[in-house]
Amino acid sequence: MYLRINLKPRGVLNQCLKPNVNLQVTLIMTFMKKWLPTWLALSLVVSFATAQSETDVFYPGELWVQVSPEATKPIQWEKKEVQLDSFLRLIGEELAEEFGIHTVRKPFYFARTNDISEVYQLYFNRVGDEELLARELEKLEVVNYAERVPIMRPTFTPNDLGPQTGNGNQWGLWRISAQDAWDITQGSTEIRVAIVDDAVLTTHPDLIPNLVAGYDVSQDNADPNPNQTGMTHGTHVAGIVGAATNNGIGVASIGFNIKIIPVKSSNSAQFISDAYAGVIWSADNGADVINMSWGGSGFSTTGQNIINYAFNAGCVNIAAAGNDNVSTIFYPAGYNNVVSVASTASNDAKSNFSNFGGWIDIAAPGSQILSTYFNTSYAPTYANLSGTSMASPMVAGLAGLVLSVNPELPQQQVVDCILSTADNINSVNPNFIGQLGSGRINAHQAVLCAQATVNAPPVAVVSSNNAVACPGGSVQFFGSSGGGLATNYNWTFSGGNPGTSTSQNPIVNYSSEGFYDVILEVSNDFGNNTITMPGYVEISSNGLDVFFLEDFEEGTFDDMGWTVENPDNSIGWEIFTVGGSVNGNKAAGINLYNYDDQGQRDGLITPVLDFSGHQNIQLDFQHAHRRFSAQFADSLIVMVSTDGGATYPHRVLEVAENGQGTFATGTILNQNFVPANGNDWCFGGDLGSGCFTIDLSEFDGESEVRIKFETYNDYGNNIYVDNVQLTGNCLTVQAAPVADFTSNSTSACVGTPVQYINQSLFAPTSFFWEFEGGTPATSDLASPEVTYDQAGEYNVTLTVTNPWGSDEITVVNYISVFDSPVLTVNTTEAVSCGGEPVTLMASGASEFSWSPAFGLSATEGETVEASPASSTTYTVVGTAAGCSSQLEIDVVILPQPPVPSLVSQNQTAFAVLNPAEVQGHYSFQGVGAGWGSPNLNSVSVTSNLVIARDGTAADSLLCENAVNGAALSGNIAVIYRGGCEFGSKAFSAQQAGAVGVIIVNNVPGELMEMGGGAQGPNVTIPTAMVTAETGAWLNAQINSGNTLATLGQFNGGPLQICPGQSIQIAAPGGWTEYLWNNGHTGAVIEINAPSVYSVQVFSGEDCSTSSQSITVTMTNITQPVIDAIDTDQLGINPVGGATYQWFLNGEPIPNSNSPVIEIIGPGTYTVEIETGNGCTEISDPFEVVPTSVGELNADQSLHIFPVPSRDRVTVVLPAGFQTEALRVFTPDGRMINEPVPYNGQSEQVIIDIQHWASGTYLIQISGNDTVLHGRFIKTN
Repeated sequence: MYLRINLKPRGVLNQCLKPNVNLQVTLIMTFMKKWLPTWLALSLVVSFATAQSETDVFYPGELWVQVSPEATKPIQWEKKEVQLDSFLRLIGEELAEEFGIHTVRKPFYFARTNDISEVYQLYFNRVGDEELLARELEKLEVVNYAERVPIMRPTFTPNDLGPQTGNGNQWGLWRISAQDAWDITQGSTEIRVAIVDDAVLTTHPDLIPNLVAGYDVSQDNADPNPNQTGMTHGTHVAGIVGAATNNGIGVASIGFNIKIIPVKSSNSAQFISDAYAGVIWSADNGADVINMSWGGSGFSTTGQNIINYAFNAGCVNIAAAGNDNVSTIFYPAGYNNVVSVASTASNDAKSNFSNFGGWIDIAAPGSQILSTYFNTSYAPTYANLSGTSMASPMVAGLAGLVLSVNPELPQQQVVDCILSTADNINSVNPNFIGQLGSGRINAHQAVLCAQATVNAPPVAVVSSNNAVACPGGSVQFFGSSGGGLATNYNWTFSGGNPGTSTSQNPIVNYSSEGFYDVILEVSNDFGNNTITMPGYVEISSNGLDVFFLEDFEEGTFDDMGWTVENPDNSIGWEIFTVGGSVNGNKAAGINLYNYDDQGQRDGLITPVLDFSGHQNIQLDFQHAHRRFSAQFADSLIVMVSTDGGATYPHRVLEVAENGQGTFATGTILNQNFVPANGNDWCFGGDLGSGCFTIDLSEFDGESEVRIKFETYNDYGNNIYVDNVQLTGNCLTVQAAPVADFTSNSTSACVGTPVQYINQSLFAPTSFFWEFEGGTPATSDLASPEVTYDQAGEYNVTLTVTNPWGSDEITVVNYISVFDSPVLTVNTTEAVSCGGEPVTLMASGASEFSWSPAFGLSATEGETVEASPASSTTYTVVGTAAGCSSQLEIDVVILPQPPVPSLVSQNQTAFAVLNPAEVQGHYSFQGVGAGWGSPNLNSVSVTSNLVIARDGTAADSLLCENAVNGAALSGNIAVIYRGGCEFGSKAFSAQQAGAVGVIIVNNVPGELMEMGGGAQGPNVTIPTAMVTAETGAWLNAQINSGNTLATLGQFNGGPLQICPGQSIQIAAPGGWTEYLWNNGHTGAVIEINAPSVYSVQVFSGEDCSTSSQSITVTMTNITQPVIDAIDTDQLGINPVGGATYQWFLNGEPIPNSNSPVIEIIGPGTYTVEIETGNGCTEISDPFEVVPTSVGELNADQSLHIFPVPSRDRVTVVLPAGFQTEALRVFTPDGRMINEPVPYNGQSEQVIIDIQHWASGTYLIQISGNDTVLHGRFIKTN
């Protein structure tokens, strides 16, 4: 996204820009387009093969140091150069001597904010100790921060990617639909894109038409041309942005007619050494867009501050994403307030060199891009180059094109139009989905988006050159819009001539004294707005009238009626494009810097001027001039003619600079002077001459006046003149008034105000209006406002009076009044999920219009479909019989949730288990090297979340010992980022007894790998970072207590469950509602039944996304049944993949992991089986008694008869024996499982055995705390 937060702390090194590639440049000589088939191609191969090192990212032996502004007064400096001793006294000479500090510069001295201008660049000898010196400097009270200086390299890549493809050798422009965009706009010459780069060849014929004055910030001069033949990068970039298009030679550019500011920011072809100084200069000198096709992987606070400086100046910042084919963040593209640009090839696939990642904003063509170039003789040529350096200017040029449609667009809206209209290129980049920004730019759609912003309803704004004028004088009005771009202007001028106008800046004459209203209605296709300015214009004999004003903004001298005197037909007066002018960017001027004919005079003469209607006339104008040296003093002479220019006998001003600020508006400049800002003019800055006001009252009453501005050339420097203005008091006309009026409409709706406008002649001083059916019914205002409560036709009467008489006018049925329609709509608020269309309906009128047009299927009709990119309020205007009513409908865009990921089993997670309001798992970042903490995938802690406190003002940062150790003990500490090292925070929590640490980031939407610092190795508890949003979401619940969370292994349980077992699955936290397919409504679900599970997460009532499914199965296990295999073994049926454990009388039998076991003695046997997924089942008990009949006989205590027997036996019990249980066993020890039928008496038991098999049986009878045994034989 456009607003991005840096992920890298100061001092962390990223992979730097070092392509191991070959460079092949195709140079194309500057032939006319008709000769392009016969291009002469040259090939140049250059190899880069360097190893990765720290010096690839930062300059060795250099630091940026920001000094507190209040401490800098003793520092002596001139421009960039700082007197070393004065700086060393500030920081301490011992420190300087220890590190060998030998040079100090002030690279950004011209910045207008202290946080940048007070950054000093230190050069020292102890290379390798940059971080150590930075930390020592930061200990000083006068130092705010110290950091390493990142290396900024050009980001072009060798063109070894195969032959160029596409139409007309400029496939990129075809791919982004540039031609369709040009059908809407061909770029405005008022829009300026700064090329901050190594240099730009300003003599290239395909660049000259679109170039404006630039600068060399490396050498502090106005020459942005290359000083080395290898400095070709910026020239190629400039051509992509704004090569002259449709000029019959070379190449076309996306910007077409937009202007290029060349900003030379290096003295090296290898590095852009003064890149950020170039950004500052561009921001200060009128850049609308800044292109930065360079960078490195080193973050700096200074770099971010400078980017913010440019953004605050109104610049749209565009930067290349880098060419290492990695996801590592690249700066300045990775800073806030920068659009980061990746590169694509002709099939929309990511260029194989281009960086990628979630930090990328947009992609654009960057492979094999043809643009302007020059050869080793500095001769203009053309070349194919590849790189994100080529993709970035494609976006910068498009930003200029978007601004050409609507120059009033704020930066974020420019960026939104580019990003929101990009073409989806996921299908050809399956491995980079979500890592190439919004897609590949579509110029046509982006320009349409800008056009839609113009289509917002306008808001009328009125200004004028003079609100007090003379009878018979003129006032120029200026109309503009504070909203959408106005396409129609409808003025009404009470008492003015003309009374109405559709010009944007009309000139109106007023014949009579009085106060007059001005009404402006502005409109476009999407709405209208009216402003009424009661009594805005005062026409008075005491008025000061501006009766002539020239700002040189429109047309040529001939068009404006001015005349140029150029006696030697050499250099003369021209119209120049300048900076800093009060109105616009044009001024009259003469180039004396290049004019070597000393003593030559050149004149610029006004049209013929009529002074007869004014008195006390004065001349005002603004000028700009700087001397070339103290030896030269150019002069400006102002002369007046009263005979239409035949002679100029009257000198009213003659001035030259004498070193005392008599004429020059700035210091001596030995370069070609062009005003860059207001400080270069007489009305700005603290140096030099002010502006001149000349009394011309001696010429009052003259009717054929001309004024000549004449220069006397002393071979010095340029002179500029602008905003030439004549003012004077009025002459009075005496006559009776003539009544007349008009209104803003002769038909109106009930309740709608009608503005009546006096147009009476000869300055009436009093008014009396009569309005039939109106409210008010009468008025004494010059231009009253009236409403009507009922439909009908009504008369209007006006009586006017002045000291010389009165007059009356009545118009019968002047105004027709109609009822307004009553509108209804189907909803006043509609919710769109992720931009899905919603239906808007209106009724109650005959015609309906909808605005704004952006996102609407139509702008007319009862029913429209709305699918805006962001939440939008739409207005529907219903019209019937010329009267309108309107209603608003809010379309609210709720985000479409991403596909939710589910956490289960032993996956690594940070998950909140309760309370229900914040349940779910949340994104996190574990620690890396330099920590003693265990890997989160090898540990699991589950406990309450508790915010750590240290009792300071920054309480929850835990930069000191915890004061709530009792609360932290045994729980997971929550700590906020900032104030001290991450490792120090975690160690303090560990010392307080915490079992885990969660650190909340302080930048939205971002996670980072935390450095451990000095205490990191001592931290042995699990530690992770969560986003600022997660911290805010959980904060209230944590403070209320009992927020249970898991960090590390989730331990949700296996997806194959056992009977009676349950598992947990967690959905992402932070959504408004959850609905599982089994009806559960929390983010964490507990499951005890087999099925397929998924969850639907909601961001609002209608916006939801479903997760992928998780299948939960159940292992069905049969209870084992023990059987006697023989007299020595027991067994069960084997279960595949199971383990076994046998028990005797409840005690486990060692080494019994088998379905068969040897009988080790009498007693109760059971067996437990466990399946492979942990399910268990246990058998019923199996009794084993002594199986030897001999043994039983030895213990015989029962009398059994008859023996043998066929049908029943009788067991005689001892006297008083109470029988509790009776069991019968076969001789091998198996118990007869069927119930033994018997009839019991007090001293004997009769057993029915008639259905038993023949054989010997054993009897066991329990009772009286003893067991009795016996045997009998069954016969058939």
